[in-house]
Amino acid sequence: ASVLQILDSESAATTLSLLDKVTSAGVIEKLDFPTLSGLLEEMPADDATDIIAVLPPDHAEQVLDLMDPEDSAAVKKLLSYGKETAGGVMTSEFLALPGNTTVEEAIQRLRRDENREDYHNVYVVDDQGRLVGYLPIRHLMFHPRDTRLSTIQSAHILRVRVEDDREQVAQILSKYNLLA
Repeated sequence: ASVLQILDSESAATTLSLLDKVTSAGVIEKLDFPTLSGLLEEMPADDATDIIAVLPPDHAEQVLDLMDPEDSAAVKKLLSYGKETAGGVMTSEFLALPGNTTVEEAIQRLRRDENREDYHNVYVVDDQGRLVGYLPIRHLMFHPRDTRLSTIQSAHILRVRVEDDREQVAQILSKYNLLA
C-alpha cells in the first residue's frame, strides 16, 4: 500500500490492477475506502469489478457509494453477471464508430481516448448503434487516411450472450484466433 501512495493515481491504479489476487487482497485491506474508490475510478470497469468482487459485501457497497456514479454503475452492471459467464469477464469499454468514419478520423479518436491501450478492435456500427462489423486497430495503418471504415471492416461477426459460459466463449475466441 505504501508504494501506491508515492505513485500518481493513474500509475497506482494500473499497478493495483496488475497484481495477483493474493497480493492485491493484502494491499486493498490496507487502503481506506476513499483512496480505494479513487483508484478504482482510474481503472477500466472490468478491472475495478475484479477488485470490488473480493471485498466483503458491506465494504464493496461503501466503496461503490464513494465512486463517481457513472463508474459505480458500470462496475455494478458487470457485478450482476455470474463469475463464470461471458458477462463476468467482459469489458464494457470499447471503441465503436460509424461506418462513414475515415481511417484518419478513427486514428484521431484513438489518440484522444484514454483507454486506447486496452483496445484491439474498432467496432463499426450503423446509424442506430447496432454492430455491423469490426477491424483490428493495426489495420488502420495499412489503408489511406480517407478510406471509410465500412469499406475495410470485416462483417463476419461472431456473437455470444453475456450468460454464456466463459470457457465456451474462450474456446470460440481461440478457435477463430480473436482478441476480445
